[in-house]
Amino acid sequence: MRQKQSRPSAEEVGAALENGEITYFVQPIFDLEQDRIEGVEALIRWVKPDGEILLPGQFLDLMADSYKRGVRPPLEEANAAALGFSKLDPPIYCGWNISSKFLNNTVLPGADAEWLKALLNGLPQEMTVFEIVESTVIENPEATKTLINRLRSKGVRIALDDFGIGMSNLERLLEYPIDILKIDRSFVQSLTRGSREGIMRGLVEMSKTMGFEIIAEGIETQNQLDLVRAAGITHAQGYFLGKPGTADYWLEEILRRRSQKTTSE
Repeated sequence: MRQKQSRPSAEEVGAALENGEITYFVQPIFDLEQDRIEGVEALIRWVKPDGEILLPGQFLDLMADSYKRGVRPPLEEANAAALGFSKLDPPIYCGWNISSKFLNNTVLPGADAEWLKALLNGLPQEMTVFEIVESTVIENPEATKTLINRLRSKGVRIALDDFGIGMSNLERLLEYPIDILKIDRSFVQSLTRGSREGIMRGLVEMSKTMGFEIIAEGIETQNQLDLVRAAGITHAQGYFLGKPGTADYWLEEILRRRSQKTTSE
């Protein structure tokens, strides 16, 4: 499969949704203490018939216009990306980014909307994580807090993504109940600065007090992995640990690694 840059039209994006070309790859999330894959993050991709793969920055902003014209969101594709992992023994959770429209209740009237049911169809809710990204605009903080609490009461976990690139995330960490804090790759990659390492250790101590898990994103070198481990972080993801790939690829790879580990024991 080849990967190149191009800019589609809104009509092309709508057609891609209709044809099932917009799908999800996954990237593994590792438990560093147990040396195993504990979860995956679903990453939207457009895989064209000729093999070209477009990243979300090239088409995601056009998808909302397609929804307004009655084109369905890629819910079946999202569900399919996670379903196989939830059936493993032990199961592996899957996380998705959630949009401003979801949090601000402009697309769905609460956590029981039909599209949410379609997304979670057959998935154990405790194996589901919704990630709030730093760029998400929260228009109604109280309504958002209510929605988050409703989801958490059903077993869905909430992650705060891209932490470390904006002050809004610090405010959200204090304001909203979360289960997972994902530290942005830019912060991780600057850990050679002593002050950043001190902040990381402080976050680890805060996580113990507030009861959330920390995941370091964007691990690209052994040195970065060693630094986050030294700071006390026990979960991580990044190209050094595992690149995004199809759900089928990572399902097969996880089973291979588990079999290999069992044999070695």
